[in-house]
Amino acid sequence: FIHRFYIELQRADQVDDVLIAYEHLSGNDPNDQVADLLADVLHWCNVRNVCFTSTLETAFMHYSAELIEEGHAIH
Repeated sequence: FIHRFYIELQRADQVDDVLIAYEHLSGNDPNDQVADLLADVLHWCNVRNVCFTSTLETAFMHYSAELIEEGHAIH
């Protein structure tokens, strides 16, 4: 259990690092950081011709597989 929690916490900490860097670059309200980052990722996908929906589905499959592998319930 402790190992699984550590892995999840480590991944959350990585996102914290990204959001801190993003806040410094964008000047966005910290309360809106995740939504603003995702909106900008949508813009990035449009410019780069990347299907956001497909990418999000793949990310969710990876997340689900990791949770199952670690013995967590899928949220």
